[in-house]
Amino acid sequence: MNTREIALLGIYVSLFIILSFVPYTGYISVGAVRFTTIPALLALSTYHLGFKGAITSGIAFGLGSYISSVTISPSWLSDPVILFVPRFLLGFIIYGFYKLLGEIKLWKFITLAVLAVLFNTILVSSALFLVNSYSHIYDGTIWVWITLIYVNFLVEIAIGILIAIIFYKIALLGIENVKKSSKNRW
Repeated sequence: MNTREIALLGIYVSLFIILSFVPYTGYISVGAVRFTTIPALLALSTYHLGFKGAITSGIAFGLGSYISSVTISPSWLSDPVILFVPRFLLGFIIYGFYKLLGEIKLWKFITLAVLAVLFNTILVSSALFLVNSYSHIYDGTIWVWITLIYVNFLVEIAIGILIAIIFYKIALLGIENVKKSSKNRW
């Protein structure tokens, strides 16, 4: 791992921490529901840095989510099995899809961001059900819970697509600038 990669990983970790703690950036609270914009950033770091970006971002996403939940809004959801483990696993899953998709184009990057949202929802929902099955943290009806989770999912898909388009355009500008500056040096 070279100095550039370490610096970029540090920048991504910083972004995950900032998005976890600055209100209405990484988590948008509406009543009892929190929408997240962060899975699209995980897709970007995977696109940018491959396996190292995916795993580092999965860890940063999970830690940021857990620490934010414990410090900012302590609740029955403040459980590392619910908040950390799914996000860590998400890094591996998104990297697998990144490798399957091959060279990234806009539609592939949007697909990667949507898959990040989809698997974030599936993994977190599964962890919620698992933890609830042995600790009964939620006593409401299962249908209310499922409805809230998947309404949340639909909103996060829309947010993920919008953010993916913006990230992709910014990444293309950065790549073009690097190519131009390297041509001017010779």
